[in-house]
Amino acid sequence: MVIIPSRSHSEDKGISATKPPASKPPSATLPPAIARQAGPPPSTPTQLAPAKCFEQDQDSQWSKYLFRPGELAWFNRGNAWGLSVILKRTLERELQNPSKDRARYLVQPLSNPLQQKPTKIIESEDGLRPWLAWSPPAPTHSGLANTPGLTYGTIDWRGVTEGRYGQGDAEVDGSIFAAKAVDDSLTLFHPLTNNTVTTGERTYNGIYLGGEKIWTGEPVRLRVGSGQDIMVVHSIVERLKPGSTSIASATVLLVGDIYKFSTLSLQPGVEPPDNRHLPLRLRQDMEYRNRATIPIKRTMSFWKLAQAQAKLPVTDIK
Repeated sequence: MVIIPSRSHSEDKGISATKPPASKPPSATLPPAIARQAGPPPSTPTQLAPAKCFEQDQDSQWSKYLFRPGELAWFNRGNAWGLSVILKRTLERELQNPSKDRARYLVQPLSNPLQQKPTKIIESEDGLRPWLAWSPPAPTHSGLANTPGLTYGTIDWRGVTEGRYGQGDAEVDGSIFAAKAVDDSLTLFHPLTNNTVTTGERTYNGIYLGGEKIWTGEPVRLRVGSGQDIMVVHSIVERLKPGSTSIASATVLLVGDIYKFSTLSLQPGVEPPDNRHLPLRLRQDMEYRNRATIPIKRTMSFWKLAQAQAKLPVTDIK
């Protein structure tokens, strides 16, 4: 069984596993998995591999799409926000601004099994919010809210719709429990190599970590380190126990370069290192930050390499 800590909400077909909540607080230093590696840490950033499919290439570009197919997202229902899964996305040319494209999305609203909702077109990204933008509310039915351990698959939804669990909105409660089921899971997708006979490992190009879609070549936030450290993922590895091909006995590791958030005092002729091995969106984001903060703080921010080709369990990812 793959174990993944629950994350704070304030802050293609694959293999799924369930994840229980975390039991350890973040460490103040680099994790033992890094410290145990022999010799000094490599000081050269790992070169980014090119995108392996069209969708990955689209997601690597700056200011194109905010949301990805398969991800959980809040959508504007008119009088409230509901939970949904992104099914499809397209770019439409703005009529009033022909030089600009506008992203449109097709979403599947979440509900209970007895009240399935039709898909909905979201005309603008203003009508969507990331899953982690808000904490999911408590169930509206008191009988569900006061019964610990319930899951989407174990709830008596017919009893809920018939009022046996108190008064409430069965559609809303269905979306809450469905979203929690997704958030408590991981799915590996786009398999690359299968060396289960020789090394007991399989590699993948991407992973759904709860409701978020992550490709190789992208940054993820770390639970370990300073709290602001990130890893640029270069490989996603599923490691099976010897003699087993079952996902239930596998562990998932991320291999990549760890960076620390660093600053420099603003001085004439002094520039932070230009690391072209960082993903484009990460570099553009830092340039945007610096344009806003340099005039106020008189410091320049940049990502400083701390460890190349580190291996971390997926439990260390926020």
